[in-house]
Amino acid sequence: MRPLLVVLHGGFGNAQQIRSYIGLEPFADRAGFIIVYPDGTKVARMLSEKRKGWNGGECCGLPSITKVDDVAFITHTVDKMITDYGVDRANVYGTGHSNGAIMTYRLMCETNLYRAAVPYSGTLSMNVETCPAARGKRILAIHGQNDLNLPVQGGYTVKGFNKRTNYRSQQFTHDVFTRSGAKFQSLILPGAEHKPETLNAVLLATENVTLPQKIVAFLGLSEQ
Repeated sequence: MRPLLVVLHGGFGNAQQIRSYIGLEPFADRAGFIIVYPDGTKVARMLSEKRKGWNGGECCGLPSITKVDDVAFITHTVDKMITDYGVDRANVYGTGHSNGAIMTYRLMCETNLYRAAVPYSGTLSMNVETCPAARGKRILAIHGQNDLNLPVQGGYTVKGFNKRTNYRSQQFTHDVFTRSGAKFQSLILPGAEHKPETLNAVLLATENVTLPQKIVAFLGLSEQ
């Protein structure tokens, strides 16, 4: 049985887009884990079908407004991978960028789907005090200090398209998961912005690792 990594694209993106830039497949080939890249649903009425998003709770776009049940969709996707590809249910992990990170937090909060997760450039987008399902789970939250799309301190975007969401802060996210008994680690990267390539550049400069290396190492997938 093999581990599974669920990778969620950001808002206004899609599965093919994140697959092309995140660079996780060489690690999967070497370590023997499986990656699945689900697609969200159309994020705005006036945009292309290729511009997709997730219902992370209070965010983002049409998926949130129309209450798309992305928790059920991703759970079903994982179940399908377990049935068809011999995935080990006890070794399912998650990562995602921006709206994909927001959705990853929701899954960690509401389900026992993931053993551990690495959301980056996102925060929890739910009005909750605790996330009981997260007890004992490991989370590495990566965020750029100079993120203007989804500020570390929360609030409205300075640079992004989604002007209506009052984002919750990284501190709020940390407090909810820590209060819930999760092992929550925040990594705020000075000089990094919202885009993964800026996170990658700072990680290379400060730790001599890439973003995909950091994700795989934290999740323990390189040791499988």
